[in-house]
Amino acid sequence: MYGGITCIDTIGDRFSIKAQLPEAAVPALDWEAIKNLFPVAITIAVLGAIESLLSAAVADGVIGDRHDSNTELIAQGIANFVSPIFGGIPATGAIARTMTNINNGGKSPVAGIVHAVVLLLILLFLMPLAQYIPMACLAGVLVIVSYNMSGWRVFKGLLKNPKSDVAVLLITFFLTVIFDLTVAIEVGLVIACVLFMKRVMETTKISVITDESIRTTNLIGSTSKNT
Repeated sequence: MYGGITCIDTIGDRFSIKAQLPEAAVPALDWEAIKNLFPVAITIAVLGAIESLLSAAVADGVIGDRHDSNTELIAQGIANFVSPIFGGIPATGAIARTMTNINNGGKSPVAGIVHAVVLLLILLFLMPLAQYIPMACLAGVLVIVSYNMSGWRVFKGLLKNPKSDVAVLLITFFLTVIFDLTVAIEVGLVIACVLFMKRVMETTKISVITDESIRTTNLIGSTSKNT
């Protein structure tokens, strides 16, 4: 006993850890569940697709390669179909993990395969040891990871963009804090689409083409050739 602390909570004290894959089970679906989950599913799918393609684009710029967007999205879709059967959550590419992978020499899909195999081996053979990890150590790791993922320097740099982009950024940010990510992404996408259409309308000129204007254009073209 030290400072009133008799023991240190570990992962095993809080969670049940088993060195085996979860049992496969198809989630039960009904019409009511589909209606409730459909808007959230669309938001997560769009967000996941954008994140994965952005990660692939960043990786291309670093290693000088060119990814196949269709292959990326098809593979991600198949993974997200299979993952819930084993109790998993939606998966997507992440810039932080992608850059960590590249900085350590991984520049091909083989690196991702090796990563998955290593995690599977840890799950099957080393999970009994994970139950002895103190929760305080895990909390420290999560604090550092969350700080590195916060991207406050990037956030500060984005405030120098045009006012319309800054407005979308701040609205999405505060909606995420006040409500949740799903609401924030839905509103942010709608506002971004409206602003994009406004920009297109401002930079696009529409005019009616008549026979008289065609003859004038042809006459000007003929005069230019003769001179």
